[in-house]
Amino acid sequence: MYKDFEKNVSDDENASIFFEPTCKVILKPKNGYYPKYNEFCMKLVRNLGAHSKDRRIYKPNPERCKNLYKWLYYLIMKHKIPDDIIKEIFQKSKDIVDADGNENMCSYNKYSEFLEEPYEMLKISHFDDITNNIKGILMDNEHKSNCSCRSYIYDCVRMYNEMNRKYCSTDDDRDNKYNITCSQLNLFKYAYDTYYKSNQDLKDKIPSLDKPTFDHNFNCSSSKSDKELEDVKNEQGSSSTLPTAIGTMAGVSSVLAFLYKLHTNFNLII
Repeated sequence: MYKDFEKNVSDDENASIFFEPTCKVILKPKNGYYPKYNEFCMKLVRNLGAHSKDRRIYKPNPERCKNLYKWLYYLIMKHKIPDDIIKEIFQKSKDIVDADGNENMCSYNKYSEFLEEPYEMLKISHFDDITNNIKGILMDNEHKSNCSCRSYIYDCVRMYNEMNRKYCSTDDDRDNKYNITCSQLNLFKYAYDTYYKSNQDLKDKIPSLDKPTFDHNFNCSSSKSDKELEDVKNEQGSSSTLPTAIGTMAGVSSVLAFLYKLHTNFNLII
């Protein structure tokens, strides 16, 4: 899912003609931003469809935009990219796309609505995408990704309950102030409850969303998590081919690498 967004921008015929000049205009007036964020800027301009002849890119469907936002969250967490850059890249790209007669570009407003707690929203929003891939991993205690998978599930349940209390406790929060956040949490609740109820054989392995208990003693030591991350890197051939947004993110590497692994069609034996 992310390989398309991560492609080397220098391979694109538009790189030197359009992407680089556009990014210089955006970054050079800002002290210290150029060339530090130039590669990121050119990738985002390309991925938003500016100067693209590919209908799939310049007229993206909602699924592509959702995946683009997730890709962005990874990079933000790794590189601490300032939001003013991202906002301006979206605006410049929109100006170009609109001038070309296209009006379907992924929206900065939709992207920014997830910024309350982007890491938490990123993890939660992945759940419905991977439900078909994780049952075999959860059922097999010896599976090399079992630890990361169960850690991910428990994290999602914990974060859902914390964020639901924090952002969605009143009608005003749900309907106005945090409408998008609460809508995403509701989507997660529906997906999780459906999965939990339809997989009775997993009930002793994953917690209930409404009455979670977090005292399950599954063997998820930090050394085991680190080993799983190394397995992800090794399957790619070398750590250099794992996007830097995943490969060097201290503290969250194992779970995010696990999600990345599922989304890029690695050869999981489940």
